[in-house]
Amino acid sequence: MGNGFKDLKINGIGQVAGGVYGSIVADGLATINGDVVCDSLTSNGTLKVKKSVEAGKLRMNGTGSASESIRGGELRIDGMLKVDGHVRFVEMDINGMLTASGGIAGEHAKVDGGMKTSENAEFESLKVHGQIHAGGMINAGELEILLEGNSQAREIGGERIVVKRKLASPRRLLSLLSSSLAARLTAESIEGDIVELEETRATIVRGNIVKVGPGCEIERIEYRQHCEIDPRASVRSAEQV
Repeated sequence: MGNGFKDLKINGIGQVAGGVYGSIVADGLATINGDVVCDSLTSNGTLKVKKSVEAGKLRMNGTGSASESIRGGELRIDGMLKVDGHVRFVEMDINGMLTASGGIAGEHAKVDGGMKTSENAEFESLKVHGQIHAGGMINAGELEILLEGNSQAREIGGERIVVKRKLASPRRLLSLLSSSLAARLTAESIEGDIVELEETRATIVRGNIVKVGPGCEIERIEYRQHCEIDPRASVRSAEQV
């Protein structure tokens, strides 16, 4: 790697100590028993990290868990990753499920599947095709949620917030009968410069421009410039402020 740190390869069932490495490649069932700092970590199979991870690139193909926080440059998940701590990566690409007991933060994230945090989710841009659950706040400059199943947060804030229901394809009849019909975002408050909502239940929505689409149940809207309400939405009050 040119940095003087050794590379590590785990095949089959293996356990290694933590430490500082160049690249780590784990194929099979791997356990790392300490804190890890590395240029790259790729897991194909099942990975358990008993401590924290700091990686330039972390690639997870399969399932993984970390008992403390993970952070780094790029995170890609094809499968499931559960973290007992915070997750902080500059770029995230989630195909599957990321679950964290701490906050999840970064610059850019794309989620095809699900993201769940007990605390806050904070990004410059966040695109979710599927579900997102935040025990605290979702805060993103650009936030786009294409709902499939239920999503929720206590508060949502951003510059541009777009929430739409994902339309089921004709081939996916089961989804027509199940999750897509129930797809909904629930939040106490949603606040942004431009807010466009479908299938959303909220106590208060604030924005410069607010567009409320079908399936929404909003207690109160406070808008500065423009407000548009679909006849298929339920809004108790809307006021220009």
